[in-house]
Amino acid sequence: MPRATKIVATLGPASNSPEILEAMIRAGVNVVRLNFSHGTAQDHINRANMVRDAAQRAGTEVAIMADLQGPKIRVGKFAEGKVMLENGAAFVLDAARTELGDEHGVGLDYKELPRDVKPGDMLLLNDGLIVMKVEAVGDGRRTVQQQRHQQTGWRPDSPRPDRQRHGGHQNRHGAAG
Repeated sequence: MPRATKIVATLGPASNSPEILEAMIRAGVNVVRLNFSHGTAQDHINRANMVRDAAQRAGTEVAIMADLQGPKIRVGKFAEGKVMLENGAAFVLDAARTELGDEHGVGLDYKELPRDVKPGDMLLLNDGLIVMKVEAVGDGRRTVQQQRHQQTGWRPDSPRPDRQRHGGHQNRHGAAG
C-alpha cells in the first residue's frame, strides 16, 4: 500500500553528489527540493538531471520541487554594523553608492533596481520584516523608499521587489552572498 506521507529532502551541499542522493532516495525520499535562490539556470538543470538519474538507478520515481523564492538583492554594509530605522523616515537605496551605509541610505548590488521600480511599488527588506514604499526614483540611479514598519535594528540583508520585472531571464541575484 503506498504511503500518503511524502518525504521531502532539500538538495544542498551535504547531498549534492549522485551517491548521497541515490542513498537518500533508496532510504525513502519521494520529493527533492531545489532551492532556486542559489545557483544559475544551468546549475538547476544539472541538479534536476542528477535527481532523475539517481531515481532511475534506485528504480523509483521522485518528484522535483522548485522553491521559487525570487531574486535576492544584496545591500551594502553599514558603517555601524546595523542601523535603526524610524517608522516613516525616508531611506535611499542608491545603486551608485560605494561608501558604507547609514540611517539615511545604503548601496546595493542590483544596479538596475531604480529602473525596475516606480513610485508606489513596495519593497520587502530583511526577509519581509521591513516594508518600504517607493516614493521617488531619481537620476537613473537612486531609489527612495518610505519605511512603513519599524524594525529594532537592520543588518544588510535582501530587499526584494514585490513583483518580478526582470524580463523573465535568469539573473545572478538569486545567489546568497
